[in-house]
Amino acid sequence: MTKPLTAIAHERIADSLPPACSAIDATAGNGHDTLFLAHGVGPHGSVLSIDIQSTAIEQTRRRLQQHGLLERVALTEGDHRNMRDFVEQQGLDNIRAVMFNLGYHPGGNKEMTTQAPSTLSAMAAAIDILSANGGTLSVMAYRGHAGGAHEADEVKRFLEGTSKNLPGAIICPGVEDAVNPPLEASWRHPWRHYLHTGADDGTGEFFRGTLEREIATPQNECKLDVIETQSYNGPVLYLLSLNSNEERDNE
Repeated sequence: MTKPLTAIAHERIADSLPPACSAIDATAGNGHDTLFLAHGVGPHGSVLSIDIQSTAIEQTRRRLQQHGLLERVALTEGDHRNMRDFVEQQGLDNIRAVMFNLGYHPGGNKEMTTQAPSTLSAMAAAIDILSANGGTLSVMAYRGHAGGAHEADEVKRFLEGTSKNLPGAIICPGVEDAVNPPLEASWRHPWRHYLHTGADDGTGEFFRGTLEREIATPQNECKLDVIETQSYNGPVLYLLSLNSNEERDNE
């Protein structure tokens, strides 16, 4: 059975959320990722949810209220490139996950989209924040709208370059054209047990199974997964896992 990329992102992020931690939704949108994070951090955790559009903040607020989780979330209207400032203002620590869902606000102004310069600046801040305690950065990039493919390419270039420059990082071979991958790929990556399915039903929203590159160390200091859909203009999911600075210092 195939899985939406959003489900894959949520699975990986969930593994990074210990009880009472903090997390960031860098693009609140309609609030789906914020709600997921609010559930994940538990009753003693905190979530910072950012969006530059007031309509997105209000939509997210309503969604959280419907589920009784508004008290776990600090809603912030502003540019996510100022993430560090927002974190300091809210006094957040032990941040273990940052999620981006790029493009435009569904149901909102489709002419107002995330832009590569702001996105890359925000991602740099996210990586710096996550390096303190370790965690996972999730970036969903959409290539179907004007400027989307360019932004997705810039995100990929930035993450690959950043990952290579982290202490001790090396490039390990990935799985190429994994629509029908060898069995050992599924065993090497148990969370990708659905790799062998491959079908996307023509929607462009389901996991194709292409892992373009894995950047990792034997100690797993950092790992970058790039997961694409069957559709050329479909979304791309980037998942960067980081160990903490303390963990790296002790290795």
